[in-house]
This record gives sequence, structure tokens and C-alpha cells, in this order.
Amino acid sequence: MALYEEFTFKSNGAALTSMDDFIGATTGTQFEKNTGELYTKTANGVFDKVTRKYFSQIESDAKYVDAAGDTFTGTMMPNANNTLMIGSDTVRFNTIFATTFNGKATDSALLNGYGDSTSSTANSIARRDASGNLTAGTFNGTSTNSALLNGYGESTTAAANSIARRDASGNLTAGTFNGTSTNSSQLNGYTQSVYATANTIALRDAYGNLNAVLFQGTATTAR
Repeated sequence: MALYEEFTFKSNGAALTSMDDFIGATTGTQFEKNTGELYTKTANGVFDKVTRKYFSQIESDAKYVDAAGDTFTGTMMPNANNTLMIGSDTVRFNTIFATTFNGKATDSALLNGYGDSTSSTANSIARRDASGNLTAGTFNGTSTNSALLNGYGESTTAAANSIARRDASGNLTAGTFNGTSTNSSQLNGYTQSVYATANTIALRDAYGNLNAVLFQGTATTAR
């Protein structure tokens, strides 16, 4: 028996012929069920009797999502804040698609299938260690503050245990430069020369000779 067949119009006792009699009825129309219960159509199309309600098909579609894949419009809201869940610990949804998730992740050890790590492990999510440090093989990008590297501060002077920083003229200062110079044609601003040119650095010529206007000092062997 269809639902409408259980009702008659209270006003004249006529039987309902289809669900359209419910849908098309005006607000306030009374229907009597074959059990003697009386229902009155409300403004939203619901037929109330205390806590029991019959809905039109349109109203039902708007209130409930069908398990087979029905859709709805508007915002799905819980009846109170922080009280309801979607799924449970034992009955879970397989995949949830969304553009944005707003809220707190209770377990973020896996993101997109990758586990976290405090070491420089390939294909892992960087996690701070017990001291709050991040470890990686290489950090790629621009440092916005490099005043401290490995705990050492920078300096434009020859300060011990400091990181050498160019001064306003672009020069580096140190007590000693250790290593091999790849270009020594200039020392302290003076250029080199194989000739006896004033204010130049003496450079041996192709024969290994040094030229100067005057050699000052004591000659131990002279030719």
C-alpha cells in the first residue's frame, strides 16, 4: 500500500489519489490516517503529528542524502559545535575529496604517503628533532638572515672566530690568507712589471732576471 492510500481528506472523507494530493494541498489542510490519527499540512510541506512527520518527496530529497550517491545544495551543518563525527574509528570512509581542509590533523605522520623523519632521509617529510632542529642534505633558497652561521657572528674586521664579511668598499680583511693565489698581478694595489718601473712589483723576465734601477743591501756574490 502506498503512503497516500492510508489517508483521506478530513474535510470530506475523500481518499487521496496520489502523492500530489499531499504536495498540492494548501497550508492548514487536514488529513486523517486510516488509524484515526490527524495530520495538518504546515508551511514547509511537513505533515506533523506530535513528533511524527511525513514529508513530501521534494522535502525529503532536500533533507536527506541518499546512500546510493544523491546530491544536495547548501551547507551541511551539525546541530551543535564540536559534537558530531563523519565516520568512526571502526567504520571509515575510504577517500574524501575536498579543496581545503580547515582544522587540526590528529595524525600527520603520513602526508601523501610519505613518512616523517628527523634525519636527511630521501622522500621523507622533515620533522624537528628533540632539540627543535631540522636536518637536510641541502637547503635551497635565499637566507633572509645569515648574521649567524653555526653559531658564529659576522665581522668586517679580522676578529677571531667570526665569519668574514665584506666592508663598505667590498674588501675582506683577515690576519692571514692561507691558500694559493690564482692571480697575484696586483698586491696592495700595485701591479707587476719585468722592467724597472716605479711603484711596481718586481717580476722575473723570460730569462729569470730581476730588473731594478738600484739594488740596496749587501751583495754576497756579484758579477
